[in-house]
Amino acid sequence: MLDNEVLSPYHTGTVKNDLQKNSCSYRSFGVFIINKNGEMLVQKRSKNKPTAAGLWENACSSSPKHDEKPEDAAHRRLREELGFDCPLQEAFTFFFNESLRKYAASSGHEFYHVFIGISNQHPQPNYQEIEEIRWIELNVLLHDINNNPWLYSHWFKETIDGVALFIKKILFEQDDFFQSSSQEDFPPQSFHNDPSSNNI
Repeated sequence: MLDNEVLSPYHTGTVKNDLQKNSCSYRSFGVFIINKNGEMLVQKRSKNKPTAAGLWENACSSSPKHDEKPEDAAHRRLREELGFDCPLQEAFTFFFNESLRKYAASSGHEFYHVFIGISNQHPQPNYQEIEEIRWIELNVLLHDINNNPWLYSHWFKETIDGVALFIKKILFEQDDFFQSSSQEDFPPQSFHNDPSSNNI
């Protein structure tokens, strides 16, 4: 499954070579969902989660089951955590650096797949895993992460700049991606709907 994959945009070469070089023992992924207004879906993780409990992150993050492809696992977790599914595109992959290894679920290097999708569906959160969800404009989100980094998971902070670049420079220039991801329109839930909130 790995031999012909190419790392993009942060690495050159093949996944197989990098896995051998870094002795990777753990795979994970993150799913990032935006709507057609350019707002990103974020979730606040349940306080019962073993890692990053009570912190904000992207739509969902997890790791594949044994012999499960990362993309299949991404669709599965999107359905399990948020009650919907949509087309996903793998944007890029990377290894967590040494400073983040202590936050991984294994002692080995963590190889992370980033998937991005566009959907206007109504999320149906699984409140056993999610405390809260919000739609938030991307620039507002980036500003809040910069001002309040302790509110966000480490993997979210590690990936958000690359995701924002991918969205701004690629996805919004590809009308075909929006058309293939068309869903029922709905008034987006927004961070700004709660005037009492100073941050997310």
